[in-house]
Amino acid sequence: MDHDDCDLRCGPGGPVLRRVRNQGPSSIGWALTILSAMEYTLARINPADNELSLQFIIYTLREYLIARKLIQDDARTWRGDYEVPMLEVFRWLMLHGVAKESECKSLAKVFLDSGMTVAYLQDYTVINVENEELMLNLLSDGFCLCATIQIFEDLKEYKHDENSVYEATAEDKEFVSHAVLITGFGTTPITRKKFWWIKNSWGEEWGDKGFGRIYRGYDAIHPRTGQGNPNLLKEVIVCRVVKEKVLD
Repeated sequence: MDHDDCDLRCGPGGPVLRRVRNQGPSSIGWALTILSAMEYTLARINPADNELSLQFIIYTLREYLIARKLIQDDARTWRGDYEVPMLEVFRWLMLHGVAKESECKSLAKVFLDSGMTVAYLQDYTVINVENEELMLNLLSDGFCLCATIQIFEDLKEYKHDENSVYEATAEDKEFVSHAVLITGFGTTPITRKKFWWIKNSWGEEWGDKGFGRIYRGYDAIHPRTGQGNPNLLKEVIVCRVVKEKVLD
């Protein structure tokens, strides 16, 4: 199946998708990525107030992870500075949901209470990172994709223009795993490089107002081995259905 360029910022839910947060020096890119996917999924149906609480997901999930001995109970995690596999968060969100930002303005209210509106994840799919055709189809159908990518630190230096595409190199540098939201795909007009559009969590000063392009294809370079790696992707999950419920 042939695919034209796709940029979900231009479709239903686009204004919400263009709302970019900045994770700063913390390790909460995973939370910002998943919240953005849920907010966008809600906005495709109803563009009303759909901002979800970062504070809520960080602090309530923290208690769950501590109980399971997956993270430490210390000052760093209390600040919300911890990492967790995205799949673990998706499973948790199906059971517990996340409250609206408007209802969680202080640390005193990060637990569920009657009358609160909670967004529950109801369906998601884990995608094989080699199944590019499925990812292209999902994006064309309006679904964004939560992804963990393996990159060098030089992604922070990415500058956007009509032909810019981030490609990892095989240089001897440390690589990092980083969560982003895949919001489209395309091919550059002159160099004809295939790419994924990604929404980052480094503020609007990065890339194209918080968005950028990474190389899409099976000859992308793996940061650790220097060998070809499909799409620079490590993990991909699509957020399919999110529904809101007012608690009794």
